[in-house]
Amino acid sequence: MITFILKRIGYGILTLFIVISITFILIRLIPGNPIERMTEELPEQTRLQVQEQYGFNEPLRVQYKNFWRDLIFEQDLGESLTYRGRKVSDTIANYAPISGRLGAQALLFGVSFGVLFGLFAAFFRGKVPDYGVMFLSILGISVPSFVFAALLQYFLAIQWGLLPITGWGTLQHTFLPSLALAMGPLAKYARYMRANCLDVLNQDYILTAQAKGASQFRIIRKHIFRNSILPIVTLLGPQVAMIFSGSFVIERIFSIPGLGSYFVSSVTDRDYTMIMGQTIFIASLYIMSLVVVDILYALIDPRIKISGS
Repeated sequence: MITFILKRIGYGILTLFIVISITFILIRLIPGNPIERMTEELPEQTRLQVQEQYGFNEPLRVQYKNFWRDLIFEQDLGESLTYRGRKVSDTIANYAPISGRLGAQALLFGVSFGVLFGLFAAFFRGKVPDYGVMFLSILGISVPSFVFAALLQYFLAIQWGLLPITGWGTLQHTFLPSLALAMGPLAKYARYMRANCLDVLNQDYILTAQAKGASQFRIIRKHIFRNSILPIVTLLGPQVAMIFSGSFVIERIFSIPGLGSYFVSSVTDRDYTMIMGQTIFIASLYIMSLVVVDILYALIDPRIKISGS
């Protein structure tokens, strides 16, 4: 297991290096740079001094070398080019927990109810509950999250006055955006769980367990649930990283001061340092989640054996 984990971490570091390198090169291959746009009305000598200060006067290979030097030896992601004096690492540390909380609540809600609805639909296949769950799944997959956000704001906040329409700070402020963000994962997990359960229910060992007199609860917990949940875990890994990058529109709609607004603005403003910092953060989360998923495979299903070979 230790050898496997170390090998996966090594692959992850290599993947992260490739992602960072490609992102660094691509954003700098675009003609012009943000310093030129911000200093276009300044004298030529001043523009050159500002470009020299940020290192944009250097060749690309020198900028690339300096970037890795600062990242590895000084653990410095640099300062934002748009928000002067604000370090990228401080921005991530301050605003990522807000996006993380919103995404974690949405993911918890989507996975819990998606798995529950999928089990429910499988046991009532071809009946009204099954059709209801499938309708909800199609609705959740086909309708964008910002449409659900607008509907929730209109009915629950404006018409009924049950929850605040925008803002952040209390648990009540998190309910509507989390629910809007959870509709897509809920629909996806419900469909996968239903299909997996139907496949497991047709297996011979389920009939054997029933013939031995095992209770329905034991069959569901020991056989159906554990064998059906494995594909859900596969989907759950990448989704963990997406909780930080998938809530940008929702954060804008509900005026949530999360990391999403900074990511969107950094792309439009071509804030190189902010783009690189958030790319490193999200890519690291994504790679770590995949390693955790591989380890969970063996814990959930003992039939999966991990060896050094």
